[in-house]
Amino acid sequence: MTRPLGFLAVVWPANAILLGLFVTWPELARRSGWLSALLGYLLAGNLSGDPLATNLWLTAANLGGVACAWLGFQLLDEEDRRLRRPMSMLRFFLICVSAATGAALIGCGLAPGLLDRSVLTGLVYWFTAELINYTILLPVLLTMDLETIRGLPDPLRRPWKEVVRHLAPLASLCASVAAAIVVGGPGAIAFSVPALLWCSMTYRLFPMSVIMLAFSVVMLQAQGSGFMVTSDHYDFLDGTASFRVGIAVLVLGPLTVTNIMTLQRVLFDKLERAATLDSLTGILGRHAFLSRSRAVLDSLSGDHGFALLMIDIDHFKQINDRYGHQAGDVVIRAVTAAIAGELRKADLFGRLGGEEFAVTLDATDPLAAEALAERVRRAVEDLRIDIDRDAPLAVTISIGLTHHRRPPAKGLSQSLGMADAALYRAKAEGRNRVCSRLAEAL
Repeated sequence: MTRPLGFLAVVWPANAILLGLFVTWPELARRSGWLSALLGYLLAGNLSGDPLATNLWLTAANLGGVACAWLGFQLLDEEDRRLRRPMSMLRFFLICVSAATGAALIGCGLAPGLLDRSVLTGLVYWFTAELINYTILLPVLLTMDLETIRGLPDPLRRPWKEVVRHLAPLASLCASVAAAIVVGGPGAIAFSVPALLWCSMTYRLFPMSVIMLAFSVVMLQAQGSGFMVTSDHYDFLDGTASFRVGIAVLVLGPLTVTNIMTLQRVLFDKLERAATLDSLTGILGRHAFLSRSRAVLDSLSGDHGFALLMIDIDHFKQINDRYGHQAGDVVIRAVTAAIAGELRKADLFGRLGGEEFAVTLDATDPLAAEALAERVRRAVEDLRIDIDRDAPLAVTISIGLTHHRRPPAKGLSQSLGMADAALYRAKAEGRNRVCSRLAEAL
């Protein structure tokens, strides 16, 4: 549909789409897949009115370029194929160059007959056309993730200020493109670089690939329509070919910046998780739990108040001594899951160390806190933990609870001390029970 009858297509996306399909779903790149593509190209050429010899020659150029790129992608691992590393874009560009070169070397011989141009001009035409098609279309196909797209937040549910702030880079890009078209001249192609960099530091890889595709198409259309002629002595080689290569190279920068920013976000998330979460259980670590609990206590208001639970696994040292530390880790993870299953989303749950846990309950009254503590105790009591022995292991916990209607004089340390004293009493009274120090805390 991009090819007028009797002419070659100005934009020919079929090769990039075929390559994207083969790279994304390698099971398609079998003999049957290549044969189907061959038949599809021949049918398209036949519908466009190509003589048989021309049809075969064009098809050979199309499939030859795709084959060169396919072989290049076989040298990359999955992360590079999906353009998820900072150096991925450079490797991707070299593969696009090889694909464009392969197609151009095969197809340039048709230039005298089809384009009324020399073989050299045909070589440049084919190379630049293939290069721009691959570089602007393939990133969209390779980075497309349907699960990520489905998980994007609904912009209509965001605060309008956040929506405006999120769309500001895109608006600046549209303004810069308009300025480039209006002003024209040799430097117009670079007008949008600052806005593109802003977009690349704001959006993720797939949206940025779509933005670069739209940007490239608009710029190519503007150049092809005569709005961005870069020389008074405009000709094919110095104008169109140079402009296409410029756009293809320009695509690399913003997408590489996006890759680096994405990697930085991933590393920051990992660092934050390592600093915040306990590595064994995945719940809050000691420092993060105490810090967040202190913030909750400092902002305490209302009639319900604040409760703190100190939890300890009963006879945990005997479990380690009898079954080993690996079994002890299994018990800790199982107990963590049982406790977490009884908590609300807003409750803070942390591991203070070893077999000792704590829970902070905001906006809860004493009776509700005691009821929740009792549910937690029963949930652990009902556990049967498989530790590769003859019979599943049963464990219990002791819980010390304290409640405050207003922040205590000595802050969180006083609350922790009171909950710990209640926990000590629960252990002294026989374990597997909840003890409270409510009277002193009210």
